[in-house]
Amino acid sequence: MSINDPNEYNAASGPVNLNKPESAGEPRVEAAGEAPAAGGLGREVTFDEARQIYVQRNYHRFEAAFAKFDEAGKAGMTFSVIPFFIPFLWLFYRKMYLEGVVYFAVSVGVGLFLESSATSVGIVINMMVAAHAKALYWQAVNRKIKQAMELYPQNPEKAVAWLQAKGGVNFWVIGLGVALLALVVAAVYVSDYM
Repeated sequence: MSINDPNEYNAASGPVNLNKPESAGEPRVEAAGEAPAAGGLGREVTFDEARQIYVQRNYHRFEAAFAKFDEAGKAGMTFSVIPFFIPFLWLFYRKMYLEGVVYFAVSVGVGLFLESSATSVGIVINMMVAAHAKALYWQAVNRKIKQAMELYPQNPEKAVAWLQAKGGVNFWVIGLGVALLALVVAAVYVSDYM
């Protein structure tokens, strides 16, 4: 088994859920002539399947955009609503820490240095994040897959396990968002009575 280049992806094979053990009634998806591996992954894993393993939650929401970017050979613009309204939280939810820190630093800088037009500039920044959210995620996911391949070049099962462990989403960010919303509501409530 190996993780193939995205250009070798066969769209007809489609994404496969590699997390579930096969039941007796499901067909095996192993390549011909290969013995099953210890984890049941006795076949090659396409780059798209590696993406699905890393993204995990709601992969279907990214699949078409990722395919479009792969076909073009570069990231493009798509608009995502949630990153428009809560870009910082969305970036951290999707484990894009560097991008989240950059967004936060730019937002704070805009707030400090452009006080009079901070709201309008903030809206433009949020629009830019929303327009490039899937592209940013595509690049981040591809970086992680390449990192897994570099860490475990001779052991694809470990690369897949690493992608599963490092990928997915941060559920704690939802709690952070609720806490921040509660703080804002409390601050507004307190300021009305002072």
